[in-house]
Amino acid sequence: MGYVIRRKVIYKNDLTGHEIKLNALITESGIIISHLRFLDLNQGKSQAWKEKSIFSLKLLIEYMNANEG
Repeated sequence: MGYVIRRKVIYKNDLTGHEIKLNALITESGIIISHLRFLDLNQGKSQAWKEKSIFSLKLLIEYMNANEG
């Protein structure tokens, strides 16, 4: 059975070196980097939008873990 943990991380963009504090989802495979990039690209969105994005992805991963096979 897999797991999903939400933690605050400091994300550093490779291109600019810009650092931003974001919420990340950590699974048994590691941090979901693609979602951090997505949040970084959409940092102009509201905090509520970002929270819903994280919550939605967490639900999807939990569903996938619960329905393996």
